[in-house]
Amino acid sequence: MNTQSRNKFCVITTQRSGSTWFVSLLGSHPQVRCFGEMFLYRAPAVRDDPHMIRYFDYCQKNPGVRPWRTFSYINTFFDEYPGDYPTIGFKIMYDQIFKQIEVLYSLIKSNYKIIHLVRNNYLDTLISRENMVNNKIVHITKAIETKKVYLEPNSLVKKLKFIDLNIKFFRLLLSTIPNDSIEISYESLCSNKNDTLEEVLNFLKVSPKVSTLTSEKVKISLGSYENKIENYDEVVAVLSKSRFSTFISNPLQLQNN
Repeated sequence: MNTQSRNKFCVITTQRSGSTWFVSLLGSHPQVRCFGEMFLYRAPAVRDDPHMIRYFDYCQKNPGVRPWRTFSYINTFFDEYPGDYPTIGFKIMYDQIFKQIEVLYSLIKSNYKIIHLVRNNYLDTLISRENMVNNKIVHITKAIETKKVYLEPNSLVKKLKFIDLNIKFFRLLLSTIPNDSIEISYESLCSNKNDTLEEVLNFLKVSPKVSTLTSEKVKISLGSYENKIENYDEVVAVLSKSRFSTFISNPLQLQNN
């Protein structure tokens, strides 16, 4: 196939929103090649794919300055990646776009389709982040026992507001650019995985073989909030006085991650 005619897409999200699980599900489709954080500025810990070149790798071998080096990377890697993949994409985090805003220009110029992945319950996002820091857990492929996390009550609402502001900013931003875009939530993936994936595949114009999509990733933190949060009563007291009170009263008790 002519790789330059590939249908390209980008998953825009933030950390601890279920994006690794989502990307691995998409990447299990035979017509789709979906990469993780290509703008994570360090070499991969493990190189399972010798053809995978992060922007960090590209910079080590290609002298130049931004934004032109960024344009060159996006305009070559995703077109020249070997294999018969009619659809190819990657994910990028909000903070990575803020650091390299020219990436957004490249997405617009090359007509990437945009998938905006959000996690609607920001409290779950914070719990996941604390699990990563305190329990030293990033992703897992089998269930494990984790320690409860402590959520600092004095900064809790401020952190939730920051997540909310970022999501709203990118919703507004994506509404102003010409690219085709779709928003999906982590919660919809958990509660209606096949329907949500079918919607995404139809958006990407890929044959919706949803039943074949699999992932080894599993949810890290299971059970009630009482079992997840060390200072549960403090958190309830703080959130009950804020606009985020529904987060603690409507936990998502599902197995997927």
